[in-house]
Amino acid sequence: MDTRRRRSTPRHLYGPPPPFPRFPALRQMEPPPSPAEGDGGSGGSPRSALERQWLQEAGDFVRRALLGSGRGEGRAAAEEDPVVTVWRPLSRALSQGGGTRGLPLGYRLISVSELQSQQHQPCFSHLSWSSDEFRKWACDGKGLFPGQEVLQRAHLILVGYLTDGGKDGVTDGSLYVRDSTGMLPCEVLHFKLEWLDTLLLFPSWTYVPQKSPNRAGYLEILADPVQVMPEPEKKIDLPPVLDSGQAALLLGARSECKKVAELDVAGELSRLSTVLCIHQKVVFFLFLKSFRTDACIPVLVQAPHLAWHRVLQLEQGYVVTALKMSSLRASGLRVFVTTSSSHLLPYHVERVTEKFLDSSSEGTSVLSASPVASTPLSSSLEREEEVKTLIPFRKSKVISYAGTITQVLNSQASLYELDNKFTLCLAYQQQLNSGRGLRPGVCVELRDVHLLQKPLAAFPFVLGACLCTTLSIKSFSKRSTLHQPVASCGNLYVHLLLRYNLSLPLYLCLASLLETLELR
Repeated sequence: MDTRRRRSTPRHLYGPPPPFPRFPALRQMEPPPSPAEGDGGSGGSPRSALERQWLQEAGDFVRRALLGSGRGEGRAAAEEDPVVTVWRPLSRALSQGGGTRGLPLGYRLISVSELQSQQHQPCFSHLSWSSDEFRKWACDGKGLFPGQEVLQRAHLILVGYLTDGGKDGVTDGSLYVRDSTGMLPCEVLHFKLEWLDTLLLFPSWTYVPQKSPNRAGYLEILADPVQVMPEPEKKIDLPPVLDSGQAALLLGARSECKKVAELDVAGELSRLSTVLCIHQKVVFFLFLKSFRTDACIPVLVQAPHLAWHRVLQLEQGYVVTALKMSSLRASGLRVFVTTSSSHLLPYHVERVTEKFLDSSSEGTSVLSASPVASTPLSSSLEREEEVKTLIPFRKSKVISYAGTITQVLNSQASLYELDNKFTLCLAYQQQLNSGRGLRPGVCVELRDVHLLQKPLAAFPFVLGACLCTTLSIKSFSKRSTLHQPVASCGNLYVHLLLRYNLSLPLYLCLASLLETLELR
């Protein structure tokens, strides 16, 4: 049976998302005894006035921020106390996130809109930390950035839905924390697809406002969220898959491309592009390498699967289902493309049944096709990026590097300082997330980045990121610095870079010149 098209396939198995909003039917739960009624607390001890007040405010928060107005759950709230219907799962989540069984009386539940309107300075909240633990965290590495303040601690509890759709519901490659009052973009250190569209408690997070007044900031999620209403894990059987080497043969046979409806392909992730916006369409490329040969196939991933980019790890095995073969409009290069029914599954050799091409059914032309034609996109991307970063009489060296951003040199030019000695240039990548998370003090890891020595006298060592460079955040900054967003529209630096196809030395020279003109 083809499990890909079953409507009961859970969202956490990497399938297409249902339409938003998806608030849980809280009233279907068995209501526990109301903690707001009577004087009985845990263990039969009477509740204090402070506890009763906290529970009352928690009930108001659920009505205002989680149940909303004009929804089906709003009728449930009118018939019974929402504290009754959500207290049991929410208290479990609070105990798991805060490490205590009692009420977090020192903390206050806050909605997204309240966070935006009330918090104008960066703040940090950690539900389970004591004051001593926070001081130890704040003092660790403080001497690295003299003159900068550590994040202020806020005793706030954030509960909301994690979604990958913006205000208009369009998937744009970013993540958002959403409740009934509003939504905020967020960056995460670790991500699981089963968190999407579920009610979550965030035990540790940072809110970073923008430098520009009256502009919403963003959230940095420091620890894994806790599912308030976790669903039992469901598994589906992996379909019979085609190895990437076999799929490369199909991709290289022009006459056979139209005969195959959809394919389920397995392979090792050898390369991952950045998230790109091309002609108002947000996509990214992944490259699956055969487990037996050097053949590699390009896969174009499009909405609604852009969240895959946050879970994919290089050199790991994956199964991608329901792929179609297509050609890129401009170049004619043939690629695999995800469909609305595609799924991303981890590859386990003991669970996978592999299928092979049948020469009698697929035709001898498929078996004799050259696999070289299956990798033109990867090769063309490499050649294009090598041309862009060429320096007269010098060649760049591709390396991997991990370090700390010590200074934002020019946010609009996407220039940063790493470890007080390297200049990091991200201008050749599309920063669709406006550079969120890249504040002084953040630890980043770069893979396949170009190292250039003395491209200009003012830049002794430069790390230049290309479309094939992978940048990941390993730990967020603890410094109290505002967000300086990178403008995606009307950015003079990016416009001139693309208009004249500037090499990296010329771009650095241009950035220095424009910065000098701005200061005059």
